[in-house]
Amino acid sequence: MSVSLDDTDDLFECFDSFEPRAEVHPLNWCIENVTSVKERPYDHSAFPHIGAPGGPMDAFADHRVRNISLQWASRLGKTFFAQCMLMYTADVDPAPMMVASSQESLAIGVMKRNYAMIRKIPQLFKQLPTVPNQSHIVFNQCEVFAAWAKSTSTLADKDIKIGHANEIDKWEYRSTSTEGHPIKLFTDRGKDFNSTKKFMFESTPSIKGKSNIEKLRLQGTNCRYQVPCPHCSEFQELELKRIKWDKPASGKDDLRLARNTARYICRHCECEIKDNHRKAIMNRGVWCPEGCTVKAKEAMNAHARELYSGETDIDFVDWHSCEWVEGEPVGNIENASYQLSSLYALSLSWGAIASEFISSKGNKKDLQNFVNQWLGETWEVIEQRQTWEELGQRIITARERGVVPNEAAYLTFGIDKQNEFYVYTALAWSEDQTSDVIDYGTLEDSEAVKEFLRGEWFYEDGSTIKPSMVLIDSGFRPKDVHTLVKSLKKEKIPCYACRGVTAPLSAWYEKKKNQKKSANPGIVTVRVDNSHTEDWVDERLYALTPAEPGGLGVYQAPIGEHQDFLEQILNMHLNARLDNHKNVKEVWERIDENTPNDYRDCLRYALIALMLILRGKKVPARLKQENKVLKQKPEDDQTSFVRKPARKRFVRRAGE
Repeated sequence: MSVSLDDTDDLFECFDSFEPRAEVHPLNWCIENVTSVKERPYDHSAFPHIGAPGGPMDAFADHRVRNISLQWASRLGKTFFAQCMLMYTADVDPAPMMVASSQESLAIGVMKRNYAMIRKIPQLFKQLPTVPNQSHIVFNQCEVFAAWAKSTSTLADKDIKIGHANEIDKWEYRSTSTEGHPIKLFTDRGKDFNSTKKFMFESTPSIKGKSNIEKLRLQGTNCRYQVPCPHCSEFQELELKRIKWDKPASGKDDLRLARNTARYICRHCECEIKDNHRKAIMNRGVWCPEGCTVKAKEAMNAHARELYSGETDIDFVDWHSCEWVEGEPVGNIENASYQLSSLYALSLSWGAIASEFISSKGNKKDLQNFVNQWLGETWEVIEQRQTWEELGQRIITARERGVVPNEAAYLTFGIDKQNEFYVYTALAWSEDQTSDVIDYGTLEDSEAVKEFLRGEWFYEDGSTIKPSMVLIDSGFRPKDVHTLVKSLKKEKIPCYACRGVTAPLSAWYEKKKNQKKSANPGIVTVRVDNSHTEDWVDERLYALTPAEPGGLGVYQAPIGEHQDFLEQILNMHLNARLDNHKNVKEVWERIDENTPNDYRDCLRYALIALMLILRGKKVPARLKQENKVLKQKPEDDQTSFVRKPARKRFVRRAGE
């Protein structure tokens, strides 16, 4: 049997397909093959931090690294790096891959940019199908899937070796979900490639303690980019506090002057590093893991500088044998992690950074955006808190339990329905908005509640008062609460069902009648604005004393007996979170999930009970006769009460 030359060529071509692929460093491959979506060839000098010694490119080339986490400020190329690594893998070491983001539109957006990059790489472009699929890229030897956090189906039933998780601080997890956290579902896709997988996580950070990217960064090597001073050659991490600018004679910051005079002060020699130095020092930077320091001479020598020049075969091996650092890395080397701020962005000047900071620092939300998006750091919600012992020392009065102060005009009750009992708080109100907690506790059932509210309460002078208004939370088992409210009203006890509302109302509260199709049609429910009322409680816990107008006091008892009450009313704080549109908003949350906040809720309901009394009601005769008037401001301003001065203290009559 004769074999033609053509057959021989075909045979050798078949043998070539079994030949191991030549290893090429990711940076060298990118320089040779990648063109950005802006039609620009890959430029190492434009993104030096990506390919710098010890950086993300080295981590991707390191066979021991399993996870790469980038906590970077915006517009620094973190997504671009991950895209480049997907293209590199498809060409050099084909394997199943996945791109995942917070929502479908963002995931598809990243995939579209991937397509645009692939079209500029001939050896990959020829493998694309005629009609591309936006959520699934198919090459001859591998494929790339798209997934998003809100769709567990896109994160399931796929085995991948290379993963790109985009903007993971925006990934939402619903507490009611029966599935695991989306990040867990994503990482589980690499089980079949456990010893060879590479997962890339990237995001600008969000709230300290809740940031997904911060958690991953702290679990890894936590590397920082260090650059040399052009004067003393010592390396340092860039810090906002070392940017200085001139100020006018008034001492106040001036944006234009700051933009024109800003410069960076070296932490070693105190010399000025100006804008014309920025490109040079950024391109000579090296990465340094937590626990280590940079050796300036070794970092500046030919070994470090020529590492990727093509003139040497030296590769980055590991941090232990690295010549430009000394010390012992703190984090796990399998998890390479990096933090980077916009101070390193070559598109910015010191002046641009300074003026942005000046513009932002006067507004809390703008400052948080600067910290997250410019500094690449998490925003820490700082709340001044006190212990329950400290609060008790401030608000426990000398008044006897269950006795109404002579100054009080109204007695309101806030009640919260629980699974097996009711929690209540009784507040006595004086005309200057001062409130006294004269009693609090629990009641076994609805019958106990009715019996409790039927009674009369004694003033210090011996006269009595009945409940002026009662609000009962109907958030739990509303049918039982509405039945109780109806029964109380039949006994002429002023009462409403209520519910806390997270979405802001135009006023402190609003009355709303249940629709016909609801479980309790026609019933009026008082909707309580959480934001207004939580603010009211906090002001009395931290700003006012019982002796001040508008203050809050609690009856006399050993402080230990009040511990549960005090802990509960302290167990809320204002926290910053991302809403569904990824905007930062402040929400009230429990500090300790294991501690209830029922008594605090009762305080808020007792406040709204007073507002219900004053809205549209006639002034009690005895107050009117003595010229003491309590009334609420017009509907557009319900934040406080106003009064007319009294000539003398009024006298209460028994049973009135």
